[in-house]
Order: sequence, then structure tokens, then C-alpha cells
Amino acid sequence: MLKYDNNGLMIDQNYQLMWEGMDTCSIYIQNGAQHTHGVSDSTLSVAAYRSATILNKIADDAVYPNIEDSPLVHWGCGSNYKS
Repeated sequence: MLKYDNNGLMIDQNYQLMWEGMDTCSIYIQNGAQHTHGVSDSTLSVAAYRSATILNKIADDAVYPNIEDSPLVHWGCGSNYKS
């Protein structure tokens, strides 16, 4: 049986549905965790991050490291810039 709270399905940080059999069998959700993971959950721009998070959980290893504190784009001119 799936677990619900006041906002809908209960989903953990790894996009895994919370349910009574989750210790022996996992169910993962794509594009359905907006109420737990924020408005960007349904956008394609986070699909790679979401997929890597799920795969890492299934593999129980950092197959695709997700560096959460690293920006996607580094703005600036770098050390080679001369004014």
C-alpha cells in the first residue's frame, strides 16, 4: 500500500515512493514529485539530475555523482582575461 500525507504521495529525497514494501522492492517516480521536490521537478532541465539520483540509489553507488553545491554554469572571465 502506498503512503500518503496531506499533500499527496510520500516521496523521499531519492524520488522513491514510500510504501509498505519499500524495504524489499523500490518504486521510483518521474515528474510527479512537485509537491515534495519543488516546482522544477516537472521540467526537463532537471531530468538528468533526477535520473542520476535514481540510478545512484538503485546501484547503491555514485555511478553519476551529483554535486549539489556546484553551479551548472561558472560565470566570469577566468584567469586568462586581461582588461
